[in-house]
Amino acid sequence: MSKTDRYQQLREHFHQAMELADVERASYVDTLRHSQPEIADELASLLGAIDESDAVIDAGISAQHSALGGNAPTLKGGVHVGPYRIEHLLGRGGMGDVYLAMRDDGAFDLRVAIKLIRWAHADANLRERFRRERQTLAQLEHPGIAHVLDGGDTA
Repeated sequence: MSKTDRYQQLREHFHQAMELADVERASYVDTLRHSQPEIADELASLLGAIDESDAVIDAGISAQHSALGGNAPTLKGGVHVGPYRIEHLLGRGGMGDVYLAMRDDGAFDLRVAIKLIRWAHADANLRERFRRERQTLAQLEHPGIAHVLDGGDTA
């Protein structure tokens, strides 16, 4: 088998494995081992590298979250951010918190997600990353990517 053919097979198996849940990937590799043991070994190595990089990224996000006040209080339902009324916390990440909110100024009904970073704890680098993320998202149009409706600073 040529290097090109081997690469194509590995690539196809990699894409198929990535479509599976983490727990199903090991079974996929084991099944592949019966017919193509060398490809299975390479695939297992690639999947292992992804798992390792995910762990490093998760650890970095967790450390950054803690450094930025990871135990910061959650905004309560009913608090207003611009024309939006916070309903509840959806999740916390490396940059800050994401809340479910409703437009509450009578103009129209709209449910949104609001991402807030703990600005007081953010250094210039984090603030710039947040601004770049907001700008990038504002330029993207895809059904699987959140659409930016607004951006700015809060009190």
